[in-house]
Amino acid sequence: MREVVLVNISRTPLCPIGGALREKTAAQLGILALKDAVEKFGLKKEDVNTIFASSANHDLRAANLGRYITLGGDFPMSTSSVTVEMMEGSTLAAMNHAASKIALGLDDICLVGGMDSWSQKPAFMATDIEPYQMIQPAALIMRNTPYDDEDMDHIAVSDRIAKIWGVSRAECDEVAAKSREDYAKAVANGLIGDEIVPFVVPATRKTPEITVAEDVLAKADLAGDSLRGGVCTAGNVAHYAEGAAYMLLMSAEKAKAMGMKPLARWVVGADVGCEPNVTGVAAAYSNLKALKMAGLSIQDISVWENNQITAAYDICTRKEMARKAYTPMKNARWNGLGGALAYGQSGALAGVLMANTAVRALEKAGQYAVLSSCCSGGVGVTTILEKL
Repeated sequence: MREVVLVNISRTPLCPIGGALREKTAAQLGILALKDAVEKFGLKKEDVNTIFASSANHDLRAANLGRYITLGGDFPMSTSSVTVEMMEGSTLAAMNHAASKIALGLDDICLVGGMDSWSQKPAFMATDIEPYQMIQPAALIMRNTPYDDEDMDHIAVSDRIAKIWGVSRAECDEVAAKSREDYAKAVANGLIGDEIVPFVVPATRKTPEITVAEDVLAKADLAGDSLRGGVCTAGNVAHYAEGAAYMLLMSAEKAKAMGMKPLARWVVGADVGCEPNVTGVAAAYSNLKALKMAGLSIQDISVWENNQITAAYDICTRKEMARKAYTPMKNARWNGLGGALAYGQSGALAGVLMANTAVRALEKAGQYAVLSSCCSGGVGVTTILEKL
């Protein structure tokens, strides 16, 4: 098996739903970010073997997202394209797939991207309604499971697992506040931001040209009311954020030959299913599976990056890991540079964003980082990186 390395990361700024990126579909954002990434990484397009693309919200027009952005990015026709969709864990899953191809010698260079637009999220309609029934077509309500008692959105799951694992609203608010404070410090100290390629919003007859060069963060009200009577509020649930991001994976031999300095080594990836109505703790199970595969323990991990869709997910994942492993989790190691509760629930971008904060955190201390996300429907996915 060949050694696989993460070499570079590039992304657009993150904007809240309805913000500066609102007129771009996920695929359009992906194409723009892909072109910027190739230039930033110093790649020749013909050197890239496979482009992986992910979108948790799907695209408004692209039937095959991976192929669509490969063609839109003007890559050679021979460049392979793969679309990976595992909801919020999509780019971690894509990263694990790409790394596996490289490790097996099937590819040398892969670009792994995530792109999502909440502002341009498509709605689907059924084509099985007989015309003579005179029923007007309406948007379908998408489900996470065929079973009614398990088909819950993230808010419902959060309130449910908070009750099971004994998590209070005060704990959730504390985690949300810390995430935002840590992210603000990381940006102010220059740990986060140099991976961003500015996005230019063209001028119109009514508005001037705008350049967005940093994340636009939504304001959160930690004093707000509960959303549905549980622990979740608009202040401790990640706001919707949109954009596109890419990471460059290569074999260690290829990186050395091209004179590129890797950020980290890919160690292993894992994913596992669980009950859909407790999907908020799914990452606990994929984390423990990945650690076992890598021959590592909780004590070996210096950096934990978990996709903070809600604060309850974050806290309950830690508690479940501690319960299953009989080992207390050190909170200071968890999302130390902030997470989605600060920069937003970005769908498929989450894996790239966590990879970025993980390698920045590893620069300061430690050897291994664990990146994880739960996925709607009851799946957890994990990637382990090692500092070089």
